[in-house]
Amino acid sequence: MIILFSRFRVIIVALSIAIFLLVFNIANLCYHSTSAAWLIDISFWLLSIGSIAAGLLDLSLFWRKTPLLSTLLLTIAGTGIVLFARISSTIYSLLETSFYTQPIGGSIVDDTSYRLVSISIFGSFMVLASTAISTLYKGHDVFHRSPTLYSLVHGKSINLTLLSFFIGFVTRLYPELKYQNPIGWDTLEYISVARDFSYQPKVLTTYIWLGGWRNLPPLLTWISGLLVLGGIDPWIFFKIYPPVATGVMSMLTASIAYKLSNSRWVALASSLLTVFNPYILGQSQQWHRHVLGIIVLLAYLCEAKPLHRAITLAIAPLSYELSAVIALFLSIAEMLNERKGILRKFMFLLSAALSLLALLWYVGFPQRPVMAVTQSGIYVAGTAEYHPESTLRYTITCILLLSPALAVIPIWKFMDWRPKLSIAVLLTAFLLPALSVIAPVEQHRWFTMLLT
Repeated sequence: MIILFSRFRVIIVALSIAIFLLVFNIANLCYHSTSAAWLIDISFWLLSIGSIAAGLLDLSLFWRKTPLLSTLLLTIAGTGIVLFARISSTIYSLLETSFYTQPIGGSIVDDTSYRLVSISIFGSFMVLASTAISTLYKGHDVFHRSPTLYSLVHGKSINLTLLSFFIGFVTRLYPELKYQNPIGWDTLEYISVARDFSYQPKVLTTYIWLGGWRNLPPLLTWISGLLVLGGIDPWIFFKIYPPVATGVMSMLTASIAYKLSNSRWVALASSLLTVFNPYILGQSQQWHRHVLGIIVLLAYLCEAKPLHRAITLAIAPLSYELSAVIALFLSIAEMLNERKGILRKFMFLLSAALSLLALLWYVGFPQRPVMAVTQSGIYVAGTAEYHPESTLRYTITCILLLSPALAVIPIWKFMDWRPKLSIAVLLTAFLLPALSVIAPVEQHRWFTMLLT
C-alpha cells in the first residue's frame, strides 16, 4: 500500500500546495469575516499534511539505497522545515492562549504564529522539487558519495556530517527564535533588496546599498528575490538562511578536517571551533553574502571531479566579491594544472573569465577606477577608503588571533595545492595593507574569511 501511494508523492505535494493556495485566497476574500483566520489555519494544515506525507513517502523509497548527499537531502530538509513550522506555530499559539485555542483551525492567533507557520511554504516547495526530481529521473541526483540514511540510522556510530550540521543549525537558530526582528543592520538591507528585486527582477543586481548605488553579487539576491515572487516574505527567508548556512559551514568544515586528519574527534573539534568562534558566528548575523561566499569556497575544496570544481568556481564570483578574487586565482591555477584535455582547460578558462568580468562589474569599471590615490587615502575597487597608517596595529592583533591556526602545520603536507593556494591568496590580501600602499580594502573581511 505504501509503495502504491509513494508513486503519487509528487502529485500529493503539488495538490496540497494548490489546495492551500485556493483556500488561502478564499480566506483573503472574506477577511472581514471571523472565519478568515480559521480558513487560513486550515489551509496551512492541509499544506503541511500533504507535504509531510509526500516527504515521508519519498524517504520510504530511497532512504535505504540513495546516498544522503543528494537531492534526498532536500526531501529531509523540506519535510523537517514543514514539521518544525507547523508544530512551533501550534505550540506558540497554545502557550499564548493558555491552551484555550483549538490546535486545528485556531493555531494562528497573531503575527508571530502566522510568520512561524508561513515557513512551511518554503519547506513544501523543497519537497515538491525533490520529489519531482526523483519521480522524473526515477531516483535522486547524487552530489557526493556518502552513506545512506539507512546505514546511518543502523550504524554503530553517530554520523559526523549530520551531527556537525545539527550543531551549527541549532546554535544559530536559537537567536533567530529568541528575537522576532531580523538580527543585524545589514539584514534589513538584504530584505529591502529582495523586495526591490520582486518589483523589478533583473540579472544585473544594481541596487541602493547602505545609502548609495552599488553593483551587488547577484546570487543571494536572485534566491531571496525569486522566493518573494513565489510569495515567501524575505523576513522569513533571512530567519531560515543564517541557521542553515551555519549548519552547512559546520558540516563542510568537519568534512574537510576529517579528510585531512582521518580522525572523527579532530573533525568534530573543527566543527565546534567554527560554530562557537565569535568571529565566525558573528559573520552569520549580517554578512550573509560573505557567509555564502565562504560556503561556496569550502564546497569547492570538498569537490573531487573537475566538472564539479569548475561549476563551483563559476558560482563563487556570483556569491561574493572576495570569493570572486579567490575563484580567479584558483581557476587560472586549475587551467594551468589540468593535463587531461582541452575541454577541461576550457571549463576553467570560462570560470576565470566569469570571475574577472564579475570583479570589473563590482568595481564599476570603466566608470570608476580600479585604484586611485587621493589626499585622504587610497581608494581601491572604487568603493572604500584605505588608510595605510591605521593598519599595523590591526594586523598585529589579527595575526595573534590567527595563531591557533598553526595547528594546521602537521597536516600541511597532506593538503593538495588547492587549499594551499586559497590560504596563500587570502593571507597575501590580508597582509598587503601593512606591507604596501597598493592593497585591497576592508582588511577585516579578508581576515574573517582567512580565519574561517
